[in-house]
Amino acid sequence: MKKRPINWLLTGVIVVIGITIWCMSPNCKSGKTTEQTQSAVSQIDTLFTPIVVLPGNVESEIPDTVPKETIHEEPFAWKPDTIPYLFGKPSARKIKEYKRLFDQIHQDIGQWRKEWEEYLRLPIDQWYIINDLDRLSYEKELHKYLNNTELILWRLNQFAPMQLSPGETAMDRYNKLQTQIDSALNYDPNNLIGNTSDFQTYYYVQNILDNVSETILTQDLYAICTSDTLKNLLRQKQSAFKAYRKSEKNLADDILLGGSWWWFTLIEFMRECDQLNRDSKMVLFARLTQSTDTMVSYPYKVITKSAISAEYKKTEHYLCYHELTYELTDTIRIHSLLNKDKAAWFRWMQARATVSASLTGNIKSDYDNTTNRMKRAKLIQLKNRFNGYGVMSNQMSECLLSDDCTDKELQEQDFEKRWDEY
Repeated sequence: MKKRPINWLLTGVIVVIGITIWCMSPNCKSGKTTEQTQSAVSQIDTLFTPIVVLPGNVESEIPDTVPKETIHEEPFAWKPDTIPYLFGKPSARKIKEYKRLFDQIHQDIGQWRKEWEEYLRLPIDQWYIINDLDRLSYEKELHKYLNNTELILWRLNQFAPMQLSPGETAMDRYNKLQTQIDSALNYDPNNLIGNTSDFQTYYYVQNILDNVSETILTQDLYAICTSDTLKNLLRQKQSAFKAYRKSEKNLADDILLGGSWWWFTLIEFMRECDQLNRDSKMVLFARLTQSTDTMVSYPYKVITKSAISAEYKKTEHYLCYHELTYELTDTIRIHSLLNKDKAAWFRWMQARATVSASLTGNIKSDYDNTTNRMKRAKLIQLKNRFNGYGVMSNQMSECLLSDDCTDKELQEQDFEKRWDEY
């Protein structure tokens, strides 16, 4: 049956009349509302809350009233250049350039400064760093700065100055970098107004800082390698990972994304991929520096290549005949995407095996254990049929394996059967 178009003008008039009648009622005049009335008012507010277009074409809801204590009266000011620097002080010319860039971003905020401060309800320094990095992520003309690690490290250090003390190691410096990142992200978007823009800002900034963390960790790992052979093998492994990451991104773009929260699904999906790679580097870095940090204590079971290959095949059948359509063009495309992803995955695992062959003792044992952890995560991803990212229903959640599932649960998982039972 063809759906009739909604007459929004008529709907608006009816709602306004309803609000007027309600306001004349005893409940309204007395200031009391029943639960049913509160529910109706909540629905009306959802439909008719004014939308304000913020800088960068981000739409967000601004509350009518904001607690007075959330309003920042003090102006933003840069910290003096004499502050300590965790990764070294940039040249005076570069600092001037960096300040000029972010000052321009601050000027563009203009009349929205106070509204955004009230809206985000964060301390002024924290609000500014979140806003600055967010602007780099969504304004195309600023994207070039996302690859400027020194710029982002300088901005992060302006927010939370730190330095390396005598006797501290590269691992200590990396841990302090993580402390800086955690302090910038030390807020819960659920505690703000809680709409899409809150979560977009948080996860975009988190993604930028994760990339900086990854860059520093990779540079430090290469720097401590005394063997050129190992260094070259690690670079080959990183190249294989980047190819696999690209195949995962293509897969997500084509068959996994949809709906208004697509960006959240993509960020979660790619962040899981990046986190596994970063954790493995952390373990190797810690072992090579003889650090006791980030040692892997849980021995992960070895998962065979044939088990993962078989699950790729089952996933392809599910995506072709359960999730999407029977169109030949769809099945051919899905087959191609999954085959490329599988090939990239096994090339990455082979590159890791080559690195492992050059290691010995506890370093090799810990490195192999992180590889087993990666394979386990991949098998969980396939057995969940690439579900479980972004926003999902309770029904879907009940059908999925968790990261901490038992080996028996992993072996017995039958997603199609559990899903069909609903």
